[in-house]
Amino acid sequence: MLDAARRAVVAEYRSGGDNPEIETAILAGHPGSVLIERSHTAGSLVVGATGAGFLSHALLGSTTFALIRDARCPVVVVRGNAAARGPVLVPVTSVSACGSTIGTAFREAADRGTDVLIADIWQGRPRHVANHPGHSGPNGVVARCRAEFPSVAVGSVTVGPLTVETVDQLTASAQLVVVGHGRADHRTTGLGNLEHGLLQHAHCPVLVLPGSVTTPDRVRGHLPVGGAQPAENPASARGC
Repeated sequence: MLDAARRAVVAEYRSGGDNPEIETAILAGHPGSVLIERSHTAGSLVVGATGAGFLSHALLGSTTFALIRDARCPVVVVRGNAAARGPVLVPVTSVSACGSTIGTAFREAADRGTDVLIADIWQGRPRHVANHPGHSGPNGVVARCRAEFPSVAVGSVTVGPLTVETVDQLTASAQLVVVGHGRADHRTTGLGNLEHGLLQHAHCPVLVLPGSVTTPDRVRGHLPVGGAQPAENPASARGC
């Protein structure tokens, strides 16, 4: 299986003129524990949408949720059929600290040669985000990211409360969704309702940033760009 995966990756990237270096390894131990340990030095972990312990075709495996909760690097959950030319989607809420997620979305879009689409999820709560020193809201983050990545175009859309239908509409034409950990509405996963819903129903891969700001140096590019500093309190740095 590892040899087949290697050949598939090499064939995919060679068609574009690249020659990636690929290493394979067989690791002993519980998958979740082994991969969480590896996440301390990894740039990212990439996993499938289902696995051991899944309850239905819509639910993620227990190992995947353990990685999302405890990994020290970004976790990419591959699901659906990503659009070849779609934007990088970043859902935000007005009460969240969105620096990490928006910054990562711009960086991913620059790497892919595509745009960023910011989806402002209106959840019926008062909008208290203010743009002032020490608390830079989404608009301030976007301005810094546009200066950092001038080749990346950015669009925005406002949508109502997140539903399965909303997720379908938002992710059907996206290459990637970038999210943080949110408000930790789900104790077992440490995720907010928005993030949990996207992971369950998105039509494209979902990149989840780690819940702690203490990430390895190789992952620093996933933190806020343009001079933004990570929050002192890990809970406040969990993205949107």
